[in-house]
Amino acid sequence: MSSRRLAEPYDNRTKSEEIFITKVYHIIGENLPFSSVCYNSKEETNDPHQNLMDKGGRMMRRTESITYFDKPGPEHTQETLRLCIEESSRLESKTLVIPSTTGNSALMAMDMLSNRTDIRLVVVGHRYGFREQGKNEMPDEVIEKIRNNGHCLWLGTHLLTGLEKDFINLYGGLMPHRLIADTFRIFSQGVKVLFEDAVMAADAGMVPIGKWIVSAGGTGRGLDTAMTIRVNHSDGFMKSKIAKILCMPASYEL
Repeated sequence: MSSRRLAEPYDNRTKSEEIFITKVYHIIGENLPFSSVCYNSKEETNDPHQNLMDKGGRMMRRTESITYFDKPGPEHTQETLRLCIEESSRLESKTLVIPSTTGNSALMAMDMLSNRTDIRLVVVGHRYGFREQGKNEMPDEVIEKIRNNGHCLWLGTHLLTGLEKDFINLYGGLMPHRLIADTFRIFSQGVKVLFEDAVMAADAGMVPIGKWIVSAGGTGRGLDTAMTIRVNHSDGFMKSKIAKILCMPASYEL
């Protein structure tokens, strides 16, 4: 993907901002498989897609389908989870990361995984105080159910907000986290969510580093976007990679 300059009003950005945005584009766009998917079996020897390398060690490609929803929204949660579970079962990590603020998506995921003990489910919710001081949007009974069923749950400060958001609210300006978030939103709100949550889970020790995992996101409520990605800790964020788009909203007509 080219790193050509964006249209107004971004034409006056500094050289450092140009370099930063280009790096974010590389995370999203480098070998981005809109019509095909590439896996390098040398990076993960047990990856089920290792047959995409020929005998000479050269990369091969194959065409795979991407599900495009006609619009974003929670009505796509079940189908997104179905695609995520199917893909997670093919990966060595067997790891699925989903966001859930009220607990509805988490409950649906647990129900769909009730007979699957091979999938590691990681649920990422809002921090305490996100909507109301000292309280969490997820009911206590749902929090208890997630943990009692052996799944991982992370409730903490979002990677792309936190302290910087308070500085912007007080003093204005533009912080790097906002540039990253808005770049992801070019694709969909869910892309921002799924990357943010996966890195947060990585920092909490809940997902493997250097392995392909499945991460999902949504627009407001529910799930409508999912990708197979490889994440790093937050201090190595730019090393993150996309392998495959499973689904996303595409609000356009052919």
